[in-house]
Amino acid sequence: MTVDRKPETLPVPEPVGSDPSTWAPELDALSAAPDNHRLLFENERIRVLEVLQPLHSIEPAHHHRWPSLVCMLEGQHLIDHDGVTGEVLLDTRDGIGPLAPMSAVWKESEALHYVENPTDAPIRLLRVELKG
Repeated sequence: MTVDRKPETLPVPEPVGSDPSTWAPELDALSAAPDNHRLLFENERIRVLEVLQPLHSIEPAHHHRWPSLVCMLEGQHLIDHDGVTGEVLLDTRDGIGPLAPMSAVWKESEALHYVENPTDAPIRLLRVELKG
């Protein structure tokens, strides 16, 4: 399923490979979507981001080079899109149900994608990325 909605600032990326170390640094979450990602802590082993998604908004396309633990602090539903095709990768309204506050999920490295918040409530996550 391909959607027509894409963020206005969606870059026109080259196809991304399966090796996250080759992904364009300018499409890293902090660079490509700085209004949605705030650096809380970083050292040579981890990077901690606060992820904010205002109500009824779409963030710019970006990637997450490192695997991470994602902790839901606030929110209801989200739609995750492939950053190249716009295809819906995950829509929590389709069977998963509302996001549970204080829940956590493991995410492998995420290639170019963008998240849409279709609800009347903001989304706030804590993302702990594990480097190398």
